[in-house]
Amino acid sequence: SLFSKRALTFAVVAGVGSRWQLLPPLWSAITAHPILGQGFGKEVTYKTEDPRLLAQNPTGEYTTFIFEWGYHDLWLKLGLFGLAAYIYLITLILTRSYRWLSSRRGATLDTEFALTLGGLLSLVAVLVTHTFSPYLNHPVGIGYLLFFALFLEIMGKNEASPIDRTT
Repeated sequence: SLFSKRALTFAVVAGVGSRWQLLPPLWSAITAHPILGQGFGKEVTYKTEDPRLLAQNPTGEYTTFIFEWGYHDLWLKLGLFGLAAYIYLITLILTRSYRWLSSRRGATLDTEFALTLGGLLSLVAVLVTHTFSPYLNHPVGIGYLLFFALFLEIMGKNEASPIDRTT
């Protein structure tokens, strides 16, 4: 009930209301250069009713280059090509990890299986969280994607029948 109560009153909660107020100006900025994006550091100004931000500027105007809408943030900064590259990399990682786990179905659980399953579940959690918080374009998120892709590549080379590299 706590979660549903909060979901229904999202406009009242300062942080959530501020996110929704950011969305229209963010969309306008995305549509200005949707294909190539506008690069890291692109700022967007929007009007907020967040008390923490009103204390800094009583008019409510707030300019930032850090956006709480993760996928919109990627699209604004990297454009459609950059967003497609992210989606391709993530799809590749998800597919390879799922195939590797499926190939081990029925086998004895070991450390490699546990690490791969944990990595896959962690990635899914980051993908969901990235919807409302910028995780994937942060150095930690980018590092995680690269680390997990490298881990899967090593796991594929260590197997007698390596993971299909065609996808």
